[in-house]
This record gives sequence, C-alpha cells and structure tokens, in this order.
Amino acid sequence: MNVATFSERAERDFEEIIQFTTATWSVAQAVRYQAILEDAIDLLLRFPEMGRRFRHYRRYDVGSHVVFYRPVPAGLRIVRILHKRMLPELWLN
Repeated sequence: MNVATFSERAERDFEEIIQFTTATWSVAQAVRYQAILEDAIDLLLRFPEMGRRFRHYRRYDVGSHVVFYRPVPAGLRIVRILHKRMLPELWLN
C-alpha cells in the first residue's frame, strides 16, 4: 500500500494552512480545504507522475497552494506545501 509521508516543514505548512483558513474564513471552510488537499495527495499516490517536474521534485497545484513532492518506493514524500504566490526557489532546499 502506498503512503504519503510529510517532511517536518510540509507538516507545518499543512497545519498553518488549516489554521489560517480557519482564522480567515471559518472552521467549515478549513474542513473543506483540508479535504481538497488530502484528496489531491490521494490522487498523487495513485498517479505520481501527474505533477510537473520542478528541479528534483514534482509539483502539483491544489487550490491556492502547490504541493511539492518526490515519488518514493513506498509512495510519496511531501516536501513542502506553498502558496502559489511564494517563490519556490526561496523556500525549497
């Protein structure tokens, strides 16, 4: 079974996205957006080549964010989840 693992930074990104959404809009909106992000990651687990290449990662746009990941033998390694307006060159190692 394929699984998605998150780097510490990606975990923090995910938590901050949900916290920001809750504070800015509502708990209901945060729950919906969390489901959208989770569904996208599940889709990438089934079709890891869907994302476009970006350096030595793949990227996949979801809502207002971009999931940066690497396919690994056990599934996916989620590296970062950045807002679309952020320059990934500044935020990815």
